[in-house]
Amino acid sequence: MYVNKVQACKVTFVKLGDQKRRFEEMKQVLGKYRVKDENAQSNSSKISNLQSKIDNITETLNGIEKLIKTSEEEAASKKDVNTEILTAELQKEQEKIKDLIEKIDSETLMNKNTIPKEALSELSKLEGTFNKALARVSEFRSYEQTLNVPPADVPEIEQFQTKFRKRNTIWTNLQTFQELKKTWWTANFRELDAEQIVKTVSKYSKENLEMRMKMGKEAVDEVLD
Repeated sequence: MYVNKVQACKVTFVKLGDQKRRFEEMKQVLGKYRVKDENAQSNSSKISNLQSKIDNITETLNGIEKLIKTSEEEAASKKDVNTEILTAELQKEQEKIKDLIEKIDSETLMNKNTIPKEALSELSKLEGTFNKALARVSEFRSYEQTLNVPPADVPEIEQFQTKFRKRNTIWTNLQTFQELKKTWWTANFRELDAEQIVKTVSKYSKENLEMRMKMGKEAVDEVLD
């Protein structure tokens, strides 16, 4: 895609521009102290060296600027084709995210007999795959700007994030609560803080109830039972 070429050229253009500015600043500093410096001849040589580098970079920048203009013209002439390719690529990422949304409701993540550690591990894998898809979508956003087309709507992103956040909260709380119960059962009864235990149980019961209300009657998780 010409869009890739334009993006690459712009990145290189900015980097070379920064390098040119640094060389020009160094040249000004050397020129400022040239008279006072005993090694004036050495400074003159350095200034000449820097000027040569500046000239080379300027020539390269002019070439890149022309290339960017040409690439943008090529991209504009084939805007419809590039937009079609971009739309197809975005749809692929949307399908991936849809698949991840369905996996959040998999048997493993909906079964209260699943070990919390295993459920959280599975959720972590889903999140990793989602982040890769999200990075691709972000990349396509920059292409949309280059092609000057309105950003495509990808509602699946928010859908996944909302569902993932709820499911992750459920399993994180369940793991924490189970670990606390193990501690309570194995600890010396006389050393336990009964008041603190009651507060902890109340806390998780409250969060459990809030989660049920957020998820609605039709989406109550077996895990929460």
